[in-house]
Amino acid sequence: MFKEMRRKDRELTRDEATAILNKGKFGVMALAGENGCPYGVRSIICAD
Repeated sequence: MFKEMRRKDRELTRDEATAILNKGKFGVMALAGENGCPYGVRSIICAD
């Protein structure tokens, strides 16, 4: 389903990713659309 990560040296564990999200208040999720065009979505992080 998912492509293999290209830069394995940059891969985070689930705990590392969760710690980063818990410290932040807002963020930008950068994506690539179906046609390969990049775009970013601003978000406010809310978690329990």
